[in-house]
Amino acid sequence: MQRGLFDRSTITMPVTNEMIEREKNCIGITAERKYYYVDNTFIKRSLRPHEWQLSKFKGTTHVPRQSNERLLNEAACLRYIRDNSNIPVPRLYCAFEDDNAVILVTEYVRGVGMNLLDESQRATVVQELEGHLQTLRRLKSSVIGGPSGHVVLPYRASRISYRDDWNLRSSTTEEFVFCHNDLTQTNVIVDPDTLKIKAIIDWEYAGFYPEYFERRFFERHGPSSAMDGEVDDSQKLVQFVQSMVRYYHISWSARYDNPRLTTCRWQKRSPTQGTHLTPLRCARSRNSIFIWEILPFGLRAVSY
Repeated sequence: MQRGLFDRSTITMPVTNEMIEREKNCIGITAERKYYYVDNTFIKRSLRPHEWQLSKFKGTTHVPRQSNERLLNEAACLRYIRDNSNIPVPRLYCAFEDDNAVILVTEYVRGVGMNLLDESQRATVVQELEGHLQTLRRLKSSVIGGPSGHVVLPYRASRISYRDDWNLRSSTTEEFVFCHNDLTQTNVIVDPDTLKIKAIIDWEYAGFYPEYFERRFFERHGPSSAMDGEVDDSQKLVQFVQSMVRYYHISWSARYDNPRLTTCRWQKRSPTQGTHLTPLRCARSRNSIFIWEILPFGLRAVSY
């Protein structure tokens, strides 16, 4: 039997950040990533299950969400942006999976983060950045998600959504534009002398979405989510994605000895109710009503 990511044999006791092994050339470890610098090459690796860390604040093990998918998506985005625009991004060398982890290898871009510049210098950088945003808006698709085929919601939306396996329908027109979705000052690398943008980095959450998904987080210090006094649009983003869930129609009938049991038909799946299907007519027996649910492994009948 093939072992999955959550096979019991892969689960070990949780560790803290300080307990994780730091290999040669490892320059940093977070709750979701390991980072390496080797000969002008920058490497990001997702954590393996035995490296998942114990949260000091919650006392539970932090399981990174879509950790591998996000790195695969970033690799596809770097390739796509380099092939279809003049936006400066790190050169992609390779991306591959190994032992329940994804390893992303790119060029190391020298420079400083936009966040380290003074106000007048940042204003100069914003002028160039506006041009790159216009370029992104000209890249369009009728399919939601990244060029990798993965749908990785922006961080601010994924925080309030417990779903990662989005199966979304396409649009009839190319109405979705390419969005970085994590465009903070720290993700804009600048030449400190010329103030030219050397590279825009961290494309893990990027893909084709409605234009309003791209928030201008680079206009202030801080993360790619609403801060005090700012409008929080995360619920709006999740509601849109839920409205694009692909609907399924199921017809089901069966013959039983019980004459009171009748044929069932089912409504299309409700995007606000996950995988639960609402019956148009329930199958009735003498004492029960049977409701069917679609689960990842098949159908389940629930008796009420």
